[in-house]
Amino acid sequence: MANTFEDICIVHSGTTPCTNLLQKFKKTLSTRVLTDIIQWETSNAIYVVTNDGTRVRYTKSYWSNPLYSQQVLPTKNITYFQVRITNHGTVTAAGGIVVGISNKSERGRKMICMINTATGASEYSCFTATTGDVVGVVIDHVQDSVRFYLNGRFQKEGFDVPSAISPMYAVIELYFLNCVVESGDYYKYHELVHV
Repeated sequence: MANTFEDICIVHSGTTPCTNLLQKFKKTLSTRVLTDIIQWETSNAIYVVTNDGTRVRYTKSYWSNPLYSQQVLPTKNITYFQVRITNHGTVTAAGGIVVGISNKSERGRKMICMINTATGASEYSCFTATTGDVVGVVIDHVQDSVRFYLNGRFQKEGFDVPSAISPMYAVIELYFLNCVVESGDYYKYHELVHV
């Protein structure tokens, strides 16, 4: 998992002192954003993982076991990761592409995820995403929330809180035949549009 920190830039100009500047600067420094490029791992032969673990192709057309990140995600400050849908895949029935966070427990598995269909399933934040789209996931431990972005624009908040998931992994579930997703650094955190 490649870790990078966003640059912080605060500019103050003028002749009057800014009393809140130092407090805001301290808060900004204490809530740094860790941007992760997720590396996936699996022993399930229906997932083909390449490109140093960042690219996944799904070779079937039905739900299977989820695919988890190699590393446990941090549980403090803010973590941000992204997945590009390189190929949506062949739609043969109802299904989707799920991206989010989860524990690895087979019993009592807990997830906070988005799905790229208007399924209406209460456990998912639903919005349309297809080939070429980038899904961003912000895990905000400061505000105890998970926010989902599509191509850098806010879409929905998760239905649960990250403090309820331990240990925490990035997770994807793919349904469509030949669906391909790839982790990467596509939109900078400070450029995300919060609607």
